[in-house]
Amino acid sequence: MSELGEKVSMSIERLKAFAPRNGEGYYLAFSGGKDSVVCKALLDMAGVKYDAHYANTSVDPPELVRFIIDTHPDVSREWQTYPDYYKNPALRGKRITMWNLIPEKLLPPTRIARYCCKSLKESAGDDRKVVTGVRWAESDARKKNQGIATIFDRSAIKEADNPEDFRETKRGGVILVNDNEESRRMVEQCYKRSKTTVNPIIEWTDANVWDFIRAENIP
Repeated sequence: MSELGEKVSMSIERLKAFAPRNGEGYYLAFSGGKDSVVCKALLDMAGVKYDAHYANTSVDPPELVRFIIDTHPDVSREWQTYPDYYKNPALRGKRITMWNLIPEKLLPPTRIARYCCKSLKESAGDDRKVVTGVRWAESDARKKNQGIATIFDRSAIKEADNPEDFRETKRGGVILVNDNEESRRMVEQCYKRSKTTVNPIIEWTDANVWDFIRAENIP
């Protein structure tokens, strides 16, 4: 089997192994980019239940939004909203956009102050098992702070049968770094009480992604 074939098989098995047991299925964080279309195809190949969601940011190119509408009509397009208790009464319950977020933060997003993703995307999928297209090849920061699965619950390390399979993140989460059956059970237990993300293509390279897209004729 080729390197890509092995990675595809591993990703499919990973999606099957981590599949939610409560019947609701995965929450696929879908951006319309190359990594998310690969994850969507792998979920279909794995035959596991999922629903796909695109978070409107108000600044994505119109061509991207049209691509999602035309080629992935099953993807739900959604907006994050300000909570009812938000400090600015004028914004409570309203859609979060880049254009009302910048005045609230008093500066545009920068490499250091990247508040936009947290406000516009990362809050989606709470209380669900979320699938993302995060890959180590994207950046050193991703390699340090992401793994096969990320659990937003520090107690996971203390309760794990194999604590060496986990490590803590700077943001208070727990990363699964070794994909074995006992560790997967730990992730399943933690999922019942906190948000968990699963990154099925975490070790894929850019070449792997494009080769898969071409091989499967994915738009």
